[in-house]
Amino acid sequence: MTASTKLIFVCIFLWVLPGLPAQAWELNNQEQEYVRQHPVVTVGVIDGNEPFSFHLDGEVVGISIDMLERISQQTGLQFRYRMGRWTDLLDSFRQGELDVIDGISHTREREAYTLFTTPYNVRQTDLFVRADSPLASKDGMDWLSDYRIAIVRDIYYQHQLEEAGIQLMEYDGLEDVMKAPAFGWVDGAVMAPLTGQYIIRRHNLPGLVSIGSLESIGIAPEDFRLGVNPGRPMLHRILQKSLDALAEEELDHIRSVWLQRGEWQSWGGQVDLPSHLQAFVEQKRSARVGVLEDFSPFSFWHNHKLSGFTVDLLDKLSRKSGMEFELLTGNWSELLNDFREGRLDVIANISHTSEREPFTRFTDSYYDIPVTVFIRNDFPQYTSLASVDTGSIGVVQDVYFEQELRQFSSARIDTFADHEALARALSFGLIDAAVMNLAIGNHMVKKLGLTNVQIAEEFALDSAVTEDLRFGVNPALEPLQEILNLGLRSIAPEEWIQMENRWLGAKVHSPDALVPVFSQEEIHYLDSKGPIRVCVDPDWMPYEQLDNQGNHQGIAADFLQLMARKGQLDLQIVPTSTWQESIVKAKQRECDILSLAMKTPDRLEYMDFTTPYLSTANVLVTNISHPFINSISDVLDETFAIVEGYAYEEILRRKYPTMQLVSVPNEMDGLRQVQSGQVFGYFGSMASVGYTMQQHGIFDVKITHTLDVDWELGVATRNDEPLLREIFQKLVDNISEAESREILAHWVAVRYEQGSDYRLLLQVLAAISVVVLAIVAWNYKLASLNRQLAVRVEEEVSRRLLAEEEHRNHERVLLQRSKMADMGEMIGAITHQWKQPLNIISLNLSALEMETENLPQEVQVHLRYYTGSILQQVDFMAQTVDDFSHFFTPSKKKQPFNVKAFYELYRIISPYFEKVGIEVKVVEKANFYVVGYANEFKQVALNLLVNAKDAIEERQVAPGRITVEFDCDHQWGIMRFSDNGGGIPDHLLPDQLFQSYTTTKGKKGTGIGLQLARTIIETNMQGTIEATNSAEGAVLTIRLPLYQERL
Repeated sequence: MTASTKLIFVCIFLWVLPGLPAQAWELNNQEQEYVRQHPVVTVGVIDGNEPFSFHLDGEVVGISIDMLERISQQTGLQFRYRMGRWTDLLDSFRQGELDVIDGISHTREREAYTLFTTPYNVRQTDLFVRADSPLASKDGMDWLSDYRIAIVRDIYYQHQLEEAGIQLMEYDGLEDVMKAPAFGWVDGAVMAPLTGQYIIRRHNLPGLVSIGSLESIGIAPEDFRLGVNPGRPMLHRILQKSLDALAEEELDHIRSVWLQRGEWQSWGGQVDLPSHLQAFVEQKRSARVGVLEDFSPFSFWHNHKLSGFTVDLLDKLSRKSGMEFELLTGNWSELLNDFREGRLDVIANISHTSEREPFTRFTDSYYDIPVTVFIRNDFPQYTSLASVDTGSIGVVQDVYFEQELRQFSSARIDTFADHEALARALSFGLIDAAVMNLAIGNHMVKKLGLTNVQIAEEFALDSAVTEDLRFGVNPALEPLQEILNLGLRSIAPEEWIQMENRWLGAKVHSPDALVPVFSQEEIHYLDSKGPIRVCVDPDWMPYEQLDNQGNHQGIAADFLQLMARKGQLDLQIVPTSTWQESIVKAKQRECDILSLAMKTPDRLEYMDFTTPYLSTANVLVTNISHPFINSISDVLDETFAIVEGYAYEEILRRKYPTMQLVSVPNEMDGLRQVQSGQVFGYFGSMASVGYTMQQHGIFDVKITHTLDVDWELGVATRNDEPLLREIFQKLVDNISEAESREILAHWVAVRYEQGSDYRLLLQVLAAISVVVLAIVAWNYKLASLNRQLAVRVEEEVSRRLLAEEEHRNHERVLLQRSKMADMGEMIGAITHQWKQPLNIISLNLSALEMETENLPQEVQVHLRYYTGSILQQVDFMAQTVDDFSHFFTPSKKKQPFNVKAFYELYRIISPYFEKVGIEVKVVEKANFYVVGYANEFKQVALNLLVNAKDAIEERQVAPGRITVEFDCDHQWGIMRFSDNGGGIPDHLLPDQLFQSYTTTKGKKGTGIGLQLARTIIETNMQGTIEATNSAEGAVLTIRLPLYQERL
């Protein structure tokens, strides 16, 4: 809170105060004499108990503080505040070190050492749990005894909870209580709603929600009183007399200043920059801002668009200040280096350190996130970072606490280019622990499906209790630091809450957070505007339609009604018969908004767009007899249908100028043309295509390809009235995740009559059994095909090796490519035969999940667990087939590729290597791009891995180890393959090993693998490959030129 903000609070308080009624009263002579002799009173107040008492910008503020200051004005007493944790304060009060303790609740046990005033505030007590926990959907509170619940030590209701048989975990501070369920240490936390929500927001504790009050199990609302030392009865009398004299209206006013955020609404808006800063903006205009590309939910790529909390914040600061920001992405080490060398004006998401001060001007912190230690589930002996002293700890390269961690821990510190590489390394066992902030760590665990990774503890070095996110500004642009700070301070609390609700894990479930905040200009616009005219797609279910009576129905209709309620808008549907007609009316300004539309360059000429509130996959539908399609480029000579005016038509025409597209009036007509063979395929959204096929019984078409760009659908507003976009953006930002889920479930879920008929459950279990049997059958079929493939490859090898000597070098290359082509053809056949049943299994499981929505909640939880597990296996099988298909398809064109392509090979071979007792360890010291043939590179890697495996098995080394290391220097990307298989005979080093027919495997080897590897690496990719020995075994090192445009 800035000094100007505090001044506004004081002015409002003092201006309103004289008009509030108060009872006439005065201290008697005895009381006045007591005040003269004891003017200073020591009061214990709880820290972090927002909005009642907390530290802000070095001052003690809150409802309780304002009330005590009012008492001070009335009585002449001077309060000296001592802030601390509740347990510490209560102990000090018992021992007579405090005169008064604030926020104490009455209990009989406390009467022995406390004189209580009457309550000045009463609040309920709620239970907070993780939103993804099964507890979030439970009714009542009777089940609490089965779970571990966190409370503040010595809280007034502790004995009641103990008597109810609840397993209590006691913590000293309010923050610790809320962190316990967020980190997975307990199942729930008991806390007052406002305090709990404040801690969730301030510390970004993901996914915590309140599920209701504890009154049902006898926990009375919490009564806030002043407790007075029994040895100060006169002080108690004075305080009680002053409280009695405070009119209820005055107390309500004090509470409203802190609780009703509506009084802050006017503080947000355009920043009024001083003249020298305005001149800077007019001269500079644009600033280059470095933004992390894998820092979800703050900044990350989604559907080729940079998104996240920080991205929205920069957009808001741009609109407030007039400064434009050009966003440049990269990994942290790259961005920090570019910023340090002056190639960036601003760097986002930077934390303050003294080492960075010489080249950085830091703004205020705009978000603080707990830093946590992540470990694997198989590390039960972990107690603290000291447990890893003999192992390794991973961090992102150049993270602000890296140097302090190196000084603190004797463990090996491994650095990684980005958070994804760090999380994978932990899951794969390459490191023993990883340190990263809570938000990004949880995101990576979910994104990558790392089921073996968990939070161990909060990271608590001096500089890394929390990660403070700031903007760093180039010192040469110091006015920009001031501009950004003014912009940050101008953002109203409601605006912060809206951004947090949209991007961060914890949702604020209070009425205040769900009410959009309109500026006075926006309110005036709405008052003078009259009805807002809405054009819709009249035939695009389940998204939207106009029924026979012209009523708007569907997903978009429900979202629009929700926005209308929140914004108190008067919406008027403009009837149209086709989507194209709606587009024309929007161009002609006959409607003000489109309820559900995707942003395109053409539409930006006449419409503005909110951020999307709905996203769905784009798919291609063809006749069921057509095979699945790997790329649209493979079928560009065909004819396709799409609904006239759809955004994706514009995208397709720009991307594929030669594509033959036929416009159809609606989706049904497009699918009929696919059925009849008039067109090869139809482009539409996943949900609407599925809905239409189900509603009309169309079973002779299928989805054969999912496109790489989704439908990102928001509200489109006429661009000649820009305030309309601002209004609807605020409404979109105010849609909570729960509201969104409820609307989608209403239209996607299958209706089910209530009752206790468990036949559906039996059908579901039977269906799951069929799925399992199908998977087993396909595994058997794949094994059979693999055996046939092995015979075919062996025959081909034998035939080719009989060729004439003078052509053998040429023949070896042809042989390898022929083998890969044959394998690719065979795997292609397998892929085609696998993908259709796997697709059907996935669709049926999804349908079964929807069918169970009205079964008892516990049954749903178990069924979703099993169906989810099967879906994971199905996805894994489909991914494996894709990996095989891609691996055995020769690359046709030399192009840049990331060396992470190795992980596709790793997924294929690692299970087999583990089975034979060989560990493959990947050490990713750098992430880089090279130019060449990605699949040929993977074939070389496979050859080296198989050679290492054979050497380890031949020498019977146990345990076997193969290490693959990725590193680079300023010119070369370096890949080292080392093993503990004993090494290569000296007479074959350094070059003989790569000559024709040289093998270390005797009759088992052909002598062509490494010679072909050298041809691919040195001739085709202009790199080098060399072999050496280490103390344990062989080391094969590949060097490839770095892709310079990525440097």
